[in-house]
Amino acid sequence: MSNAQFQVADALALALPFPDDYFDAVHCHAILIYIPDTIAALAEIYRVLKPGGILAARDPVFDSCFIEPDIGNLSRLYAICSAVFTSNGGHPQMGKELGAKYLEAAFVDIEVTATVGSWFPPSVPGAPSTSDEFGTPLLGPQIVNPAIELGLATKEEFEQWNKDFITWQESPGASSGFVWGEAIGRKP
Repeated sequence: MSNAQFQVADALALALPFPDDYFDAVHCHAILIYIPDTIAALAEIYRVLKPGGILAARDPVFDSCFIEPDIGNLSRLYAICSAVFTSNGGHPQMGKELGAKYLEAAFVDIEVTATVGSWFPPSVPGAPSTSDEFGTPLLGPQIVNPAIELGLATKEEFEQWNKDFITWQESPGASSGFVWGEAIGRKP
């Protein structure tokens, strides 16, 4: 593709390396959840959008997370992950806050929707095996290490949850998922 280029920029720096009114559209997928000053980030996106430009964002709502069967209280991992996000200045409920944040940042023609993302282990016949998308983030070092440091859980609890996760993966009919909040808005 001759009219496309890729450039890495730091969303946390809140100073994108682009001129004002540059983009027709900006898409943020699971990004705003990490940014402590959401309104400043949205203001920076607003700056680089052309008049009439579209912002589309999609972020999770951690309060909506579920796992079935809840072997060894695996669902507690969602609360722990949420607490780690919060301790880092993140917003684990951003998916349901998008509409209000868009309004505060002066976007117009805002449409808010939601979808449910789901995960299934290999034991569920006919379902796509997506269980690594559940276990890897919640049981990986980016959550485990700060959770232990914050006193949210012990190393031994995480070791047990790793075993429980394997049992969950082998459980017929197992599922897990959460709600994605989605919003589209336009720069006037």
